[in-house]
Amino acid sequence: MGDFGFGFGDISVGVVDRGTNTTGNSAAIFSSVGRGATGREADIVVDGGGAGRSGGLGFDFGNDDVGRAKNDYQNNCLDGSIDRSIGIFGSVECVVESGDMIAFFLPAVISFLLTPVVIWGYKELGALRGKKRRDMDTHEKLVPRGGGIPIFIGILAGALILMPIDQHLIGILIGGMVGLAVGVADDWLDLNPYLRLGLLFLAAGAVVAAGIGIAYINLPFWGIVNLDQPRINFWLFGEQKSIWVLSDLFALVFIVGVMNFVNWSKGLDGQLPGIVVVAALTIGALSLRFSADVTQWPVLGLALILAGAYAGFLPWNFYPQKIMPGYAGGILGGYFLAVLAILSTTKVGTLLVVLGVPLVDAGIIIGRRILSGKSPVWGDRGHFHHYLLDRAGWSKKRIALFYWAVTGLLGIVALRLNSQQKLYTILGVVLTIGGSYWWWKHFGRFSKLRGRNGG
Repeated sequence: MGDFGFGFGDISVGVVDRGTNTTGNSAAIFSSVGRGATGREADIVVDGGGAGRSGGLGFDFGNDDVGRAKNDYQNNCLDGSIDRSIGIFGSVECVVESGDMIAFFLPAVISFLLTPVVIWGYKELGALRGKKRRDMDTHEKLVPRGGGIPIFIGILAGALILMPIDQHLIGILIGGMVGLAVGVADDWLDLNPYLRLGLLFLAAGAVVAAGIGIAYINLPFWGIVNLDQPRINFWLFGEQKSIWVLSDLFALVFIVGVMNFVNWSKGLDGQLPGIVVVAALTIGALSLRFSADVTQWPVLGLALILAGAYAGFLPWNFYPQKIMPGYAGGILGGYFLAVLAILSTTKVGTLLVVLGVPLVDAGIIIGRRILSGKSPVWGDRGHFHHYLLDRAGWSKKRIALFYWAVTGLLGIVALRLNSQQKLYTILGVVLTIGGSYWWWKHFGRFSKLRGRNGG
């Protein structure tokens, strides 16, 4: 098992890579930049195989070598000499590097075209029959909740067609399938929230089982905190495996946490897809900043695929919505964003800044529910978007655009912040949203009906 990761003064993570290839004859697309044995930040370390390790390229490049390798790859992509037999359109690195945005547009077109089919199917199957509006719901009439289906099909198609297939991608997609199944079941059957939460750990577990985890975190004012001990080693099918207890637990909690607080930001027409698109593009933009690292190119490709799938769904979900993301659409957005943040090794802090409003809203909601003696997993009409709708009298369209704008602004800001500045930014979001809650609770004199319309 190898542990990889690097920090650029960010709230960063190191990726645990636990492959099983002992021959070193196949490169893992998500092998990450690593720390050398001396403790210095290596430019690129791609694991070259060995007992219990993923097979890789087996090189430790210097800066000059990185530039030459990247230039050679770009030239080969453009002239077609790279083996493009992995997918119909070749590997996503070639797609992105040649300026072809098919990694974004392919899943966008698929999800856009499939969404009306899902709407028709839900109505024909009677999925709305017997459904009732809940107190937390903001829609006036019943709307299909099946948005997660076309979104995931778009992601799945984009990944299988454009991405090289390895154990990491397979694990990610299996986890996504589990999340989709849980979400669709909840949208149809209204599962118990505790059962639903437990099933989400199965989705996150597929990622960890594929060898993706967090070996260390680099905290502002604190430094690096290693999570690589203790380890449990065992043999399975003749191959040595390892469980990194703290690393795996941290990854599980992080992924499930992001899944939930992103899902909680889907209460209004068009709110969730815009947030996911902006967050995914921000991670992609940061991957471009570290484009000398060849292992970041697939991360960029997956970020574009995620953004495209939600962008294609957005026209059907924007006010007045024809379909809702549903629980599946909400948790899938958080799931893939969390996985991208781990894979991109330095983007965890950036993701938390970009998703600052949903993150802080979730923290306040959980605290309020616990202090009032309620379960934190049972929904209510107390989210920030509910306050903007009911207390401030904002329209649904205005609130959705506000969330997009704030997410985009935080994304732009996060691209240029160091770790301490990101922490201060998150604290600023906490004070702003917390202060708004407090003001509306004690001084708000607004009608609870003014914001129900979308205009």
